[in-house]
Amino acid sequence: MDWRQLIDYLRTDYVLGFFTDHNPAEILSNPVFLLPAVVLCGLLVFFRFYRTLALLVSGGILWYGLMRYMPTGDTAISMKDIGIFAGCGTAAAAILVYFFLIRGD
Repeated sequence: MDWRQLIDYLRTDYVLGFFTDHNPAEILSNPVFLLPAVVLCGLLVFFRFYRTLALLVSGGILWYGLMRYMPTGDTAISMKDIGIFAGCGTAAAAILVYFFLIRGD
């Protein structure tokens, strides 16, 4: 096993490039990504790491909203896309506010 290649896969620019190059629907339907994500979420709930789970879920919501509904290139911005992105941002902010400010442990 080449450890140098594994370390290259874990670099920040590679991870961010992977998520910006792929469609969210492709990644969420890929069992190679979906199975570890479900196991990770299950472990976070089992060990009661709710704040970490909230960060992951809100980050996923924001990523989905950015990749799916924000225009790229010369396409025009529609009010529907802005509304959906604002809804995704509001949902992510509500999750973070609830778990970090309102809910007491």
